[in-house]
Amino acid sequence: MNINPGPQRPRSDPFLQRVHAIIDEWIEGEWERKEAIRAEALALGWNPERAARYQDAILTTHRLAMRVDGMSEATFRRELQKLKAPRPGELIRKARIRFAAKLLTDTRLRVNKVAKRAGYDNEKHFTDAFRAEFKTTPSDYRRRFINGDETQD
Repeated sequence: MNINPGPQRPRSDPFLQRVHAIIDEWIEGEWERKEAIRAEALALGWNPERAARYQDAILTTHRLAMRVDGMSEATFRRELQKLKAPRPGELIRKARIRFAAKLLTDTRLRVNKVAKRAGYDNEKHFTDAFRAEFKTTPSDYRRRFINGDETQD
């Protein structure tokens, strides 16, 4: 059996394409934005403005809805429902896992660092989410990719 290449997304609807593009772009830059704010806070101290910027750097369903045409969360959910697309939280979770899989295959980062860069503060939670999607652990996924072993026993 081939290793699951990961969650695939329907590409037919322009609205859904835009949603996926926004999610992917946000997740790819999220860790760097948070680290920049964290470094600034280490140098200058935390204040309410920095804390708010840090929270705003994290992708949530509310922030995603606002980024997509300034919608409310409820309207955004209804629009996705009309398209029979997954819920916003599920879209974000799958995008985080896809990004993590890319980091596992394209970098030598340790699994705990991959988890953080993909938006997971808890490595066990990340491993559980990764296993649920790929039916293997992040370490085994990387090992199979590096060894060119595309089959599972």
